[in-house]
Amino acid sequence: MTSDDDRNGELGSGEGADGAPPRRRWMGTVLVLSLAVNLLIFGAIGGMALRGASTDGDGLSRRERVLQGMLPPDHHDAWRQAVMEARKEKQEIRKGMQSMQQRIVSILRSEEFNPDELEQAFAERSAMRQELAGVTRRRLVVITSQMTPEDRTFMAERFEQLMARSRARREGREQRGAQ
Repeated sequence: MTSDDDRNGELGSGEGADGAPPRRRWMGTVLVLSLAVNLLIFGAIGGMALRGASTDGDGLSRRERVLQGMLPPDHHDAWRQAVMEARKEKQEIRKGMQSMQQRIVSILRSEEFNPDELEQAFAERSAMRQELAGVTRRRLVVITSQMTPEDRTFMAERFEQLMARSRARREGREQRGAQ
């Protein structure tokens, strides 16, 4: 026993006045939230995939991998071992750098600010950064000193290629920046 009013949707029959199902506002909200969650999940998966591609599963940083690429293939294992040894030494230097950063913060917050003390702290921090860079560089020099002239020629050619690519990227960025 439904009346005409009930069938026209005025009494909640489940149909609108034009015979279409009623609009449910919460469905739009759920759809938007669902899309946002999907984008978040796929973005995270894509990011992990890209990160995995950049580390190539070998545990080397991008810089370490670039340096490895300059070496002849038969020196790659020695390079990986040197990098792993260098990481231990780098950790100690980084601890010192963290202490130095705290010292810089303390100097900056001090009521009795001393610019010479700040300059000295910055110089020490800069020296630590140089030491950090030197850890890997020294190991690369040791590996290179054990190479044959042919291996060093290979390395020189790879280094030239690397510098050419770097120069081309820099020039491309400068051209895009000038536009």
